Amino acid sequence: MKKIFTLVAAALMVAGLNAQELGAVDAAAAGIVEGGSALTPGTVLAQSANVTMTVGADDTWKTNNGEANGMKNAIVGEVTLPLAGGAQGSTNPKDIDGGNCDANATAPATGAFVTLEVKKNGYLYVFHKGSSNKTYLVGEEGTLIGYQFAMHTTEQEWGTVLSYTLAGEGEYNYIVKDSEAAKNLIWPEKLALGVEKWTEITDALVAAGASKAQIGVSGAAVIKFPVFEGLKYTVNACGSKIMISGFIFSETDIQTVKLSGDEGEVVLMGTTALENVAASVVSSRYYLLSGEEVAAPQAGNTGLYIVKNIMSDGSVNVSKVVLK
Repeated sequence: MKKIFTLVAAALMVAGLNAQELGAVDAAAAGIVEGGSALTPGTVLAQSANVTMTVGADDTWKTNNGEANGMKNAIVGEVTLPLAGGAQGSTNPKDIDGGNCDANATAPATGAFVTLEVKKNGYLYVFHKGSSNKTYLVGEEGTLIGYQFAMHTTEQEWGTVLSYTLAGEGEYNYIVKDSEAAKNLIWPEKLALGVEKWTEITDALVAAGASKAQIGVSGAAVIKFPVFEGLKYTVNACGSKIMISGFIFSETDIQTVKLSGDEGEVVLMGTTALENVAASVVSSRYYLLSGEEVAAPQAGNTGLYIVKNIMSDGSVNVSKVVLK
């Protein structure tokens, strides 16, 4: 279960104070040699002051290049992550029962996935080489959660940025088997376009001679989700071996994510990246300045409150409200 933000953390977020950290994958430091190396769980792939990304399970990892479609760097706030370095596993991940994680709405236990241990509340931006026809999952302490996804591609039906919000349910943004949220554990191209539009496009592709009903393009991608002090997270692709370039950690929610290359910058996530699901308030909590949590203020209860809104995309908005 996620820990509740402390009053101090909430106040810092309200004040706009922020710290960012870079965690670039270092294949050489992880012991990955040319041709690939067998790595054990806990092998560090990337690290910053408050986040450590490790190999999730026994697997063979190799070096890989995260640059794609001319994009060479990822930018969040004041931090830039070079995409050229990176590492990729060799085995499709499965859950603890050997099943497909997307079909069962389960976190991975074997194969290619990464684990991220977090020491401070904030947001993680995990950069990888994405595919429009592979499902991506984020787990928190073994339970799947919602996230935001965006990928740069060549010109397609959606333009050059494929973007969506995978929303979980309830206060903790969880996605569990047989829930409504679990029905959206599908390919990015299918979720962002909608099943009807996606079927129309892929039927046309097959009619034109394509061997499979998929659009199937790739590019530099980001998965963004809120993280909480002391918890562990997993990130993986389904039916694929995720290729990770690294992560950027921010104590506050930075809305705009960019990619840069020889042709300039592209907004990957932000005002120009279209999302098919708008974030809404899932639940709200109210605190006095003393840090004591209280019920929703009723008419006549004047004073200053700190309000924490948990959004459907998993983000957390904290603000001060004065009731008169």
